[in-house]
Amino acid sequence: MYILFNINFLITFLKYIYNINIIYYIIIIIIMLLLLLLNINIKTLWKKKIIYFIFNRSFLWITANILLSQKLLIDLFILSIL
Repeated sequence: MYILFNINFLITFLKYIYNINIIYYIIIIIIMLLLLLLNINIKTLWKKKIIYFIFNRSFLWITANILLSQKLLIDLFILSIL
């Protein structure tokens, strides 16, 4: 219960500082890292339309919103270096 409260507080804190979109962006990055760690071929999943909806509905819209917000340009620059 305490852990759930901490996660809820963290999410509201991120809502206050940034946008809610950064949380979805982090979740999508984690999903992609899990797919790469599990050595799942992304092209076959793309053909099966499993991750098509994740990217078409949320990823492009979220990255567009993040690129528009100037707070997160430095974070994206650091992520692109890594």
